[in-house]
Amino acid sequence: ILASLKLAYGFGQLVNGQLAERISPRKLLAVGMLGSATLNILFGFSTGFYFLLFIWACNGYCQALGWTPCMRVTSNWIPVSLRGKAIGIIGTGYQITLGMTFFVAGQSAEWLGWRAAFYVPSAMLVSAAIVMLLFLRESPDASTEADSNEDDADLPPKIKSSIKENLFLTLSNPLLWLLGRSEEHTSELQSRTNLVCRLLLEKKNNTYTNTSPPFTPSLPPPPPLRSPPTHALPST
Repeated sequence: ILASLKLAYGFGQLVNGQLAERISPRKLLAVGMLGSATLNILFGFSTGFYFLLFIWACNGYCQALGWTPCMRVTSNWIPVSLRGKAIGIIGTGYQITLGMTFFVAGQSAEWLGWRAAFYVPSAMLVSAAIVMLLFLRESPDASTEADSNEDDADLPPKIKSSIKENLFLTLSNPLLWLLGRSEEHTSELQSRTNLVCRLLLEKKNNTYTNTSPPFTPSLPPPPPLRSPPTHALPST
């Protein structure tokens, strides 16, 4: 089930990168945030394996609607000379909020049951989507756009490529495959670290909570030995 989310997320990044160039980032972000919240709620109500697999894969695709629209808005607001720093700050914020989700979901499950680990973050995500729809401006006003993007003046005019050309340029870039392999190893290391931490935490909890003596299997006592029967000798 977890692998289905990762696969759908990777596929969604490839597709949504093209959609973000042609569709309003606010609309894509709204679909991704509200869709992910809805799917998390459905996951909490579900029990069947294949249905859970389908729901979690769809959730992975909806979560892939977050990064590319954000980069579109960032490029509209931030000049070229500052975009690297801006992307670093945004990426750091992604990791911080990722860590916060573990804390929020864990506390929700502890106080309200395991299903609340899906419901409470979903409610927070819906609230964030409403704030985004109310206050996000995709680009600066026309009066300030020239000042904010003055570094773009020396660049050649942008020519939109077709989706086929974009995909070819993307997939034929060796640096992209190198970054993909690096991300794969990073995710594998993170998964192993999480597993080790979970096992250590379970061992610690068992040490403090299991006060009963260890179980030692006992065998039933052997039957008592019987003395051999004695036969009286016949009298002569």
